Amino acid sequence: MVPAALFKLADTLFLSADLDGKFICELINLINTILLILIHTVMHVYPGLFVFVGLMRSAVVLYDLLSTWSQTIRDKEFLVEMRLVNHDNEKTEVKDNVGAEVQSVARIEAR
Repeated sequence: MVPAALFKLADTLFLSADLDGKFICELINLINTILLILIHTVMHVYPGLFVFVGLMRSAVVLYDLLSTWSQTIRDKEFLVEMRLVNHDNEKTEVKDNVGAEVQSVARIEAR
């Protein structure tokens, strides 16, 4: 269908040209070459583009996943650190209370 349409286009464009059998064969060979190049492009370039885009999307999703995971780890470590700080404050308060009780006991004994 396409070679026939191209031949008809060439026929209308080159009315004054002598379209012998050799010219027609070369024109058909040219058309076949162009079609083979297009088929090669479709069969090899587009799947390559598809694979490339798929790999890039996978990399973005993996990066987001790792970012979320690392943020979760940082949050957990922060909460553990805050608990430890609270325990340190409680221990210093207990030590201060024990120290105050020891001082008050010492004052009572000193009287």
